[in-house]
This record gives sequence, C-alpha cells and structure tokens, in this order.
Amino acid sequence: MTSSEGNLRDSIFSGMFSFFASKLPSVQSHGGRVSLILSERMFWIQKELELPYEVPIGSAKATLTHKSDFVITLLGTMFKEVPVMNVELKFKSNVTDAFKARSYDQMYLRQNYPHLKGCLLYVRPVGGGLTFAQVARICQPFDEFIFLNEAEIGKKGWHAFYTSIEARMIEVAGDCSILAPQVLQAPGPSA
Repeated sequence: MTSSEGNLRDSIFSGMFSFFASKLPSVQSHGGRVSLILSERMFWIQKELELPYEVPIGSAKATLTHKSDFVITLLGTMFKEVPVMNVELKFKSNVTDAFKARSYDQMYLRQNYPHLKGCLLYVRPVGGGLTFAQVARICQPFDEFIFLNEAEIGKKGWHAFYTSIEARMIEVAGDCSILAPQVLQAPGPSA
C-alpha cells in the first residue's frame, strides 16, 4: 500500500511512462518529464509543474501560481509549450478546504489557458474520507473525475487514468487551432 501522495505520484508517473512506452516508439524519459510523439504531435507529460495564472483584484490583476501534480503540454508553434491537461491527485484527504483550493485554482487556470482541461484523480482512504459525490460537488471546475478506493489501487491500477490522458492527447492532436499563432490586432482609433 502506498504511504504518501508523493510516493503515489511517483508510482503513477512511472506507470504512465510504461503505458505509453508499450504503445509508442517515441517515448523518452527526462527525469520528471516524459516526451512522446502521438499523431505527429510532440507532447510532454511533467509532474509537479507550476502554472502561473492571473486573477482580478479590483481593476488590476495579480499573478498566482499553481503546482499541478501532472501537466500535459503540446509543443506548439515557436517551440512554445501549450498546457492542454492538468491533473490534480488527492490521496487520503478528508479536508474539504484542500479540494476547494484546487477548484479555485482550476477555475482561474481554465480562464488563463483556453485549451486546458482539468482532471481530478481522487483516491479515497480505507475506512472513510469524503465521498466521491462530495468531491464532485466541490470540484465543479474540473472536466473529468477519476475515483478509486485505496483498497482498489493494486487490483484496478491506473489504466482508466492513462487512457484518459491518451484520449485528451489524441483530441488535441487533431485540433489545429491550438497550434495556430495568435494574431495581435492594433487598437482601433479612439473615439
């Protein structure tokens, strides 16, 4: 049985590498990053990546950061990495405020990264914890939920999670608008 969220994150990441390496010849590991080519597009899967985002404060904006457990990025034009999926792992948590904080960050991450989809991966502890329904209600800004009871980790594994990541990458690979450079327009004449 995994004892901490960090150990579980490392185990999932290692399994993710094996999952993709068994399917694709292009998979390479670079420490905390995995690179792969899927549908002729270059992707990175990285653990514990900080994503900056802006929040309004009155008429100004402040920049905050959020460290996602896993971030999948697409290598876009000009070698710019475009975040397309972030994954939050919650393991053995009974604290609703931890889920609320991740939901707050996810709400603003989605506003700052238009192609980003969020996935919450919740492992419920043996003997209790928040129910899956409670977590889903708190974490509405997330697009996808994968729930697993702690006792099921060894039996079910992470196949559904890895398949979800693969499906998102296939979806993104076919969306050429993500790769299109953004055109900045000059402001019009002032009235």
